[in-house]
Amino acid sequence: MDPALRGKLLRAILGIAALGHLVVGLSFWFVPELAIEEILAWGPPSGWTSVLGAYDLSVAFALLLAFRDPVGNAGIIRFVGVLLSLHSLTHAYYIVWGDAPDRHWFVVAYLLAGGLVLLWLAPSDTPEAQREAA
Repeated sequence: MDPALRGKLLRAILGIAALGHLVVGLSFWFVPELAIEEILAWGPPSGWTSVLGAYDLSVAFALLLAFRDPVGNAGIIRFVGVLLSLHSLTHAYYIVWGDAPDRHWFVVAYLLAGGLVLLWLAPSDTPEAQREAA
């Protein structure tokens, strides 16, 4: 893939993912009833909704940092890619062996896809290596 196109695609994905995590995180904090009803539909709102909000806001912050400088923050991009992949597998576990509803397979799919795409698009060279090559 052309490096310029790859960079544009990565930034678009980082921006969209950051916005999504920001909206979900804020909804868990400020309207947990709506978040539970619309996003999870699994259990009543409780203290753990604010924990989920903190998680999503932290992911949004990391993605926004990476958006500013994808090459310099390639490690953050890889970290979030692994984090989203593990998060998806946790949902899959609770669908198969727990009491999570089957509709969460959609959540598993988009978290895993997002994680894998971030890992695939993450810049492989360090900023120093790219400067030396130039």
